[in-house]
Amino acid sequence: MSSAGYDLIRQAAEDLDRKQRRLREIRAELAGTATKVSSVDNTLVVELDAVGELASIKFNSQKFRRMAPAELSALLVDTIKRARAENRDRVLSAYQDVMPAGLRELVTGATSLDELFDKARIEADEMVADLRPPAGRKS
Repeated sequence: MSSAGYDLIRQAAEDLDRKQRRLREIRAELAGTATKVSSVDNTLVVELDAVGELASIKFNSQKFRRMAPAELSALLVDTIKRARAENRDRVLSAYQDVMPAGLRELVTGATSLDELFDKARIEADEMVADLRPPAGRKS
């Protein structure tokens, strides 16, 4: 392998080390955080823990007692969905600088896993092609 190939591999390893350190920092930053979202009518507050799991539902008034079951259910579902979306956006933003290209789109449903793999395969083929010596020449 040429020295350019070794340099490319060394740089990739250093980049991985930097990203791993940054991932640890981000996990530590997010560990103690929670996401709180109020319902649109302020009847309740939904709290998700640091990993996005439902931690609590707090009712701000007795209004929920006068609501029809379907109305209360819809309010809970809507508020939990909004809390999850806010939490997902917060986590994705925190990891943005170390996230592989396209991962945000995958998580949000804007792209498919097959599309990401196809793109990654093309990029890998281009990188490998750059490492190969020209035809008729040995490294």
